Amino acid sequence: ELYIDTHGHRVCDDVWQLYEQAIKRFGALPTLIEWDTNIPELAVLLEEKGKAEAIISKVESIEKSSLIANSVNRQA
Repeated sequence: ELYIDTHGHRVCDDVWQLYEQAIKRFGALPTLIEWDTNIPELAVLLEEKGKAEAIISKVESIEKSSLIANSVNRQA
């Protein structure tokens, strides 16, 4: 599939999945959600921000759990 980002709509689910993979690989780097046209109400922008924050929290939580599990396995 081909996606053309017009920077005028919400981030689509496939892009959020790609974002999650990027966060897993590179860590929680600063993120920019660009919106150039059809700018919505602030609440919509904050929802998109919240999605990015939720993905970062999810990945960090999984990594932390993995580190704890590995530490416990090494001690056993």
